Amino acid sequence: MPVKFYAFGEHPTGFVGYRVHVSVAGKDRQKYFSTNKYPPDLAKKLAYEMDQSWKAEAEEAKRSGWSKNVFTPRHGERPSLIVKNFHVKLTHQRKLDNKAGGAVKSAYTFPEFIVTYCARRNGRNLQTSKHYRIDKLGLTEAFQKACAFYAEIYQLDDAQRQELDSLKPSLELFTGILYQQLCQKFGQEKIPSPEEILAMLRQ
Repeated sequence: MPVKFYAFGEHPTGFVGYRVHVSVAGKDRQKYFSTNKYPPDLAKKLAYEMDQSWKAEAEEAKRSGWSKNVFTPRHGERPSLIVKNFHVKLTHQRKLDNKAGGAVKSAYTFPEFIVTYCARRNGRNLQTSKHYRIDKLGLTEAFQKACAFYAEIYQLDDAQRQELDSLKPSLELFTGILYQQLCQKFGQEKIPSPEEILAMLRQ
């Protein structure tokens, strides 16, 4: 959020001056510079200097957070995690029949990459995600597009992007542990065979 100036009557408390509001490492910071305390030009100058300082700190926090996660080896308990906020999934979607007491009317399964991130909406930080369907794009194209979006959102440098590109999952991940997890959760329903899953992973 940019620096905001409140004229007389615009703030419910009667405040007149500049407000700085920046999110740093997921935590909101704000500071007020009143024109009753400072000359108007000085209040404006201090507000914009604080804004730039906090934004620089926020960028550094992003880089530090990336470095901490991308270069930490992944552990076997979460093989679907590529790096923090970027994972692969065999998604199983069901359509329920409300007239039949919520019974499963139809279902389908597809592989996808998911990138999660925070978006600023209505003055709040909300977690959202972007999905890349592998059955629609193919494994290689879906991964490349997901990596490009992740690199843009988290502002990766060239070395970090190369490291991310090298983490493309193998076909065995989909027909192995991810398929086993799918069977454990939805085994009572009709799910694709490993061969059908492989057919979705068009190279």
